[in-house]
Amino acid sequence: MKTLLVGLLSVGAIASAGAQSNVVSGGGDASGSGGTVAYSVGQIDYSHVDGTNNSYNEGVQQPYEFYITSGLDELDIGISIFPNPSNGEITISLTQTGLSPELELFDAAGKLILQRTLTQSESQLQLRDYATGVYTLRLTANSKSQTFKIIKN
Repeated sequence: MKTLLVGLLSVGAIASAGAQSNVVSGGGDASGSGGTVAYSVGQIDYSHVDGTNNSYNEGVQQPYEFYITSGLDELDIGISIFPNPSNGEITISLTQTGLSPELELFDAAGKLILQRTLTQSESQLQLRDYATGVYTLRLTANSKSQTFKIIKN
């Protein structure tokens, strides 16, 4: 009896040692014709797996991803946007003088929600009235543009 109890406790300890644990804000299960997946929102770690026919991320995933997307005609001026993520105000700093780029801010659905011309080398952009989420900021000057992802907490 003692041996059985020790064996069961050992198996339980080994099984829980390999388990992942974290606090997430939400999640669920989704299934379709391609299979089933369990997901959670607000994860903090992951690993990438490449298979013969597919690739996927498993484990606990990053809550934020930062991208600077670019096109063929990228605006080539020094641009600093900070802080990102922001709680309500970001600063856009241009190191090249003499430009007045057009600023466009898009929501996650791609809807244009703000458009204005930057006339100073440093400008503040108020995000306090906008919902928490990811926004796309595009600066265009001389028929060239540069796009940034902005996160509003």
